[in-house]
Amino acid sequence: MCRVVATDINAAALKLASANAARHGLSDAITFRKGDLFQALRERDHPFDAICSNPPYVKESDWDALPPVIRLHEDPDALLAGPDGLDVIRRLVFEATAYLVPGGLLAFEIGIGQYDSVRGLLLENNYANVGARRDLAGIERVAVARKPA
Repeated sequence: MCRVVATDINAAALKLASANAARHGLSDAITFRKGDLFQALRERDHPFDAICSNPPYVKESDWDALPPVIRLHEDPDALLAGPDGLDVIRRLVFEATAYLVPGGLLAFEIGIGQYDSVRGLLLENNYANVGARRDLAGIERVAVARKPA
């Protein structure tokens, strides 16, 4: 059996995700909680075998250079993450170990050119099997690591 807890800081995003889950017959399989990263969780929700995230990772200075389709239709809070784009990722990497089982997987989306910095953060926080998965364009797009066993 798979147990999924989905969290988001944005109530509208959670409402849409919940509607999508219902449309696909998954409402009973997913618990939706509003909150910032792990703040939304309850004690009985964890530990997890895997934590997957699509955190904000865009540098604040890059906002004006983003395509209009993004700037005009996306919530800046869902994209922007400080001067280097790693503010939320730093918290995610640091906090996730308290919620993962030994050997548990942490996987999250990253921006173009961020892998080396993210790899360093993961290693500094004692993760093992640190790596990246490339998207269809060959860009390192998802960072992966395991909590040491």
